[in-house]
Amino acid sequence: MILLILFWNVLIVMDLIPINHTLIPHQPFATIFRWEDLRMIKKADYINTAFEIGATLCRTAIWYNDSCNWVDLKFNERTTKFYHSPMPADFYEGTAGIAFFLNNLFLLTNEKIFSTTASGALNNAYKHRDNAQAAFSNSFYQGKAGIAYTMLKAYEITGEKVWRTKALELFSEIEQADVNAMRYDIVCGVAGIIPAFIYGAFVLKKKQLLQIGLKFADALIEKAGVQNQSMSWNYNGEFGQPHTGFAHGSSGMGYVFMILFKHTGQEKYLKSALESFNYDDTFFNRELNAWQRLNEPPLSQSEKDLWHQYPSMWCYGAAGIGLAKLTAWLITKNTEHKIFLVSAASRALAANQFETNYGLCHGHFSNCELLLTAGRFLKNKKWIAEAVAVANKGIENTAALNREWVCGGRGNYQTYGFMNGIAGIGNFYLRLADEKVQSGLFLEELL
Repeated sequence: MILLILFWNVLIVMDLIPINHTLIPHQPFATIFRWEDLRMIKKADYINTAFEIGATLCRTAIWYNDSCNWVDLKFNERTTKFYHSPMPADFYEGTAGIAFFLNNLFLLTNEKIFSTTASGALNNAYKHRDNAQAAFSNSFYQGKAGIAYTMLKAYEITGEKVWRTKALELFSEIEQADVNAMRYDIVCGVAGIIPAFIYGAFVLKKKQLLQIGLKFADALIEKAGVQNQSMSWNYNGEFGQPHTGFAHGSSGMGYVFMILFKHTGQEKYLKSALESFNYDDTFFNRELNAWQRLNEPPLSQSEKDLWHQYPSMWCYGAAGIGLAKLTAWLITKNTEHKIFLVSAASRALAANQFETNYGLCHGHFSNCELLLTAGRFLKNKKWIAEAVAVANKGIENTAALNREWVCGGRGNYQTYGFMNGIAGIGNFYLRLADEKVQSGLFLEELL
């Protein structure tokens, strides 16, 4: 059966046959299928959808020697015009993120073209790793830590030792960097670096990487603003208030400190995690099951504006905070974290009523990642079924009709990257097909 699916997909890559997906209605799942039947029926469709996206990336890659890149659509905020440009090196919207997806696709299909293109994308990321802004250059989503993590995954999936060697080189470069010149958050700063070092310590069996991660963690604690048993971070005072949320706020810090507590047992990290959560929870609205997004212009109390002020998305809203609360509950079994997790999932469920993009950062699949991941850990079939429903709608409205994907960048045009583009969309379909595929939104491997 697997060979038949792979043969079918090879024909798709060569554009020799059209796709005819079997579509399952959005509602009601439970009355039509047993859960086991639904999972088996859709697995081939999910892999096939990811395969099509991977084939698109392989066809459009531009090669130079052992490296490849893509010309992607960008938006200039100053001129308010779109333009085309080579992709950066990073995980967020660069070639490292594409490599992460393509290696996961290779893991499930064993199609060599995917690992080959992933290697080209990673070589490009390695060669251009110093091109990011100085304050971002060592971070996870916009710098070297995310590239190193992707190399570790490539090493695990392909067994190619070159990625082990290069990951160690990048970890060494990050260690030597000035932590005082770095931003603080998960996306751009110190917080995102720490889980990558912890993961590297386990994969490479090098305890010193964990010690370096602890050095960064202690520096992060020193940079915190502490008030009323809550911790927050405001880089150079550039914001009116410290941000809330996972990507740039204190919930992301709480997630990191919880991971540190799990792997070190040191109470200071548990204390820092709880105080980080305390800051964001100050802005929790129980009626909306959501946390306020700060540093936004004042809006009305209309339903639309309330969704903007209390969003559900990975970066600033309930979806990302929910992943942090899931991490905290799995590690501590404190019911307060679970209560907040259920609230976040409720907001994510409600958010899927709106038409939006399918991106991982602030689109449908940011909410679905929380529902899928938490649903699997808590064995909540309702949450998983909703993630499945949205994914099926994506196939019905896009892949089955050979349309371009609605992505998360300005204008919602189809782009290639991971957090806003088709690489991340494809990765979510792989996660629906197989639990061993990692999300890239947090390091589930460390739980």
